[in-house]
Amino acid sequence: MKFSSADLSTILNRILDTAADNLRVAKILIQLGLDPDNITYDAIFNRLLEIVLANITLANMFALVGAIFFVATLLTQTMVPLRIANMVGCAFFAGFGALAGNVSTFLLYLLLLPINAFRLRRLFSCICCCSRSMRFACGKCSPSSRRHVPQPRAIRRWNGSNRL
Repeated sequence: MKFSSADLSTILNRILDTAADNLRVAKILIQLGLDPDNITYDAIFNRLLEIVLANITLANMFALVGAIFFVATLLTQTMVPLRIANMVGCAFFAGFGALAGNVSTFLLYLLLLPINAFRLRRLFSCICCCSRSMRFACGKCSPSSRRHVPQPRAIRRWNGSNRL
């Protein structure tokens, strides 16, 4: 075959066909069950919907709800809703671990539940204590929480930590 007898469009078509066969995207699309020559948003959406519906189990639903509560803990700005959302998320993740048969996930989130409950209870006792008295006479609150609660100017004490 002489180069002069070959048409430029034929050469370019052969190059593009060879490149299209070697593309990894086409191979991935074939593995997903999609036709690489006929890709539409409708075909992609229908295939993804089939994959999602085929993999829905009760365990995965527990993990999804737990993940939603985990994201809620990242978006909260105060500690009480954070602890409550984290406890609910941990309960759902523990349910996911039990239903999926994953012992390590089940034990991890099951152990996180009482830790969060203990911290939430300490937080509630500190809030109750701080709201009753501005002087923290009960001693239940930690020193770090004493610094962050605003006190009226008349009863503010010098304790060495409130330097300028």
